[in-house]
Amino acid sequence: MLHKCLNWKSQFIVIIFAAGLCHVHGEVNFTGNASAPEHKLSLWYRQPATVWMTSALPIGNGRIGAMVFGGVQQEHLQFNDKTLWTGDETNRGAYQNFGDLYLDFPGLTTVSEYRRELDIDEGIARVRYMVGSTEYTREYFSSYPDEVIVMRFASSVAGAVNFTISLTDAHSGTKTASSDTITITGALDLLSYNAQVKVLNEGGSLSTSSKKITVTGANAVTVLL
Repeated sequence: MLHKCLNWKSQFIVIIFAAGLCHVHGEVNFTGNASAPEHKLSLWYRQPATVWMTSALPIGNGRIGAMVFGGVQQEHLQFNDKTLWTGDETNRGAYQNFGDLYLDFPGLTTVSEYRRELDIDEGIARVRYMVGSTEYTREYFSSYPDEVIVMRFASSVAGAVNFTISLTDAHSGTKTASSDTITITGALDLLSYNAQVKVLNEGGSLSTSSKKITVTGANAVTVLL
């Protein structure tokens, strides 16, 4: 399944209507100007998003989707599933925000050549920046055949990928965490829901604490939502 996910170029066909909250972190100093993306059919920016509706970048497969903020100290993905509604046989319901995924990256205060983009031709969102001479890259897409959102975090130097990942439910579900997976489960009026995020590290180590997963010293990491 992972092989198919990493090679599937999903279509950009979903628009997401939901609210998300951004956690506030310290200031990041941005230096240098990144060049334009290789593909001309791209939206691209030299700063992270601050407001989801007007500046975060959407990915989706027609059923599940996410808004990608591209923060340096903290990455934020607000995600949705089109089947998540309130309501019952007698009461009209409303479409619901599913939840938020946060990735906290320690010790990042100065980055250069920052660029975030949405390649509309490929349906892939990307973030790229430099810390000193090390290049960090992130890729995001939503796979239609495998029904997952895929995230890939890598660096040009071995053992340089470090972050802590957490999953937040937009409702009052239960959250659990194992060695490499965080799960939220809950129920609305007529339906139950479940979301899982799985962390697949290449090198380095994983640890679990306070229902969060910490990646230390990895060469690259794939995250499946």
